[in-house]
Amino acid sequence: MVSASGNTVGAYILRHCEFYSELPALRFLRDGRRKEIRYGQLRELSMELGVGLRLLGLSPGDRVAIVGAATPEWILAFAAIQVAGLVDVAYDEQSDPQRISRVLAETEARVLFSDNEHLLQSMAGLSPDTRCIHLSWRNFREHRTAGVRQSLADLQRRGRTPGGRILATEALRGRLVDDPASIMYKRPDRANRSRAVVLTHRNILANLESFASTLALTEGDDLQLGFPLWHSAGRFAFYLTLRNSATLCLSGRASFADDLQRYRPTLALADAEQWQQFYARVEFGHPEERLQGLFLRRLYLRISALWNRLTGFIFEEKSEPGQGTSAASWLALFFVIPALILVFPFKAAGDFRFKRAIYRRLGGRLRVILTGGSAVSRRVDQLFQTIGVPLLAGYWLTEASHIAACRRLVWTGQRSRLTPGTVGPILPGTAMRLVDHRGEDVSNIVGAVGEVYLQGQHVMQGYFRNPVLTAEVLDDQGWLRTGDRGRLTASGDLVLLPRQSRIDAL
Repeated sequence: MVSASGNTVGAYILRHCEFYSELPALRFLRDGRRKEIRYGQLRELSMELGVGLRLLGLSPGDRVAIVGAATPEWILAFAAIQVAGLVDVAYDEQSDPQRISRVLAETEARVLFSDNEHLLQSMAGLSPDTRCIHLSWRNFREHRTAGVRQSLADLQRRGRTPGGRILATEALRGRLVDDPASIMYKRPDRANRSRAVVLTHRNILANLESFASTLALTEGDDLQLGFPLWHSAGRFAFYLTLRNSATLCLSGRASFADDLQRYRPTLALADAEQWQQFYARVEFGHPEERLQGLFLRRLYLRISALWNRLTGFIFEEKSEPGQGTSAASWLALFFVIPALILVFPFKAAGDFRFKRAIYRRLGGRLRVILTGGSAVSRRVDQLFQTIGVPLLAGYWLTEASHIAACRRLVWTGQRSRLTPGTVGPILPGTAMRLVDHRGEDVSNIVGAVGEVYLQGQHVMQGYFRNPVLTAEVLDDQGWLRTGDRGRLTASGDLVLLPRQSRIDAL
């Protein structure tokens, strides 16, 4: 048995897969049927594939690229890379071959995993020094494809060699906690400069433990993922379910809303745009729906939004400056309470007719929604508040190893932090300051606007082989200049300003 005592991502994967060997790790849809891979299977397959990579002549620290859709094969390849002590370089599968070829050249990737045969054939000419492996279990000895000579099945057969696990043990022992684990590419900045974020094992695991302390997951939870796996949030979903013995349900962007009813998850992670699309489905219905039912449901959404705002005056703690207790009491006495009495019959009737039906569209088991990527609209916030599903909007940032702030639930030992328009408080173990245009720290001034700076063990090592760009955003004390502008509410929740307010330097 391989020792997984080292504090690296590969050791972490092996250790947790061994602990939870009989529990389902991945669920996915294939040929219209729902299938799953258990943690024990994930461990064995990643071990065999990892040994296969080492036997290709790769050494600890070498880079391996993954370009593919969100499939179990993608995760197996990623786990194998980490188990073998290598560094993964994930990239968007929608990018053109020339761009991917440049990424392979920049990182000197020795191997490319992909499920796109056209891309692999292109790489045979564009990057002849990179070995291509198809993300499938096909036998390419029988089906010759130009530039594609191996699949996961071939790599697995190679990795089953006697004594192969000794190689995996040596690979894990050869990696240190501050060695690079992942290179994650972001979109080019406004100056069209490529940004490849280098995350160490310490960065990733510190961020994982920090976030996990704010959200309770168990082995009975199923987390449906709407982000691609090359994305920071998609990668983090795998880490999170692995840590807590939950199950990761893989979904595509186009099928995400329909997959909610197929998987019936207890948690779901998708970007704000996908939740906006779900809201649009609820509000606008489908073309064959009767106008009467559509009108009543839309009226119910408006009444529920009004109800949520009215109850907020009474039950929610005021978090913004200028909202005194006396004003709130006056509103409650002379306006809010009579308005609630007037609205209540309509709200109750709407709940009886529509609330459960909307909840069933989410699968009927959903208890938490995670989101990020862009601001959540107030109407989306109001919808999920109406049906009683907490929406945890977060501040996702690759340079901070995935996530830096997030709304919280009441069962974490504190009161719930679900204020609409915010991304919640900064995660434990993270230091933050807001720096205004004069260069002064305004973090202790409620409502003051400044650029967000972050510090902590989860802050990136830097941009890959780009010390100039790294120095622009990371100082000698480890403070990360994010380029985002925000302000803090009186309760300590972070409000990010719109994306057009980003600093040009980033």
